[in-house]
Amino acid sequence: MIESAERAVTASAVDLNGRSLVAWAGSIMAAVAVAMAAVALLLGPNWNLLWAASVLLVLALATGSVLRRLGYGHS
Repeated sequence: MIESAERAVTASAVDLNGRSLVAWAGSIMAAVAVAMAAVALLLGPNWNLLWAASVLLVLALATGSVLRRLGYGHS
């Protein structure tokens, strides 16, 4: 029982979930896109800004996928 707890602690220390370039790039781009969409809807709605936010959100997903395939993420 103690050995399995030690393995769990060691495994969680090695797990770098959310601390990779892929996670940061995708999360920041998505957050900016959501903020842009919120501002666009508050402005009346501003359709050009809303479309730009949508494009940025799709680019955030594509960026995460491309960076992960290039090996910058953790498997």
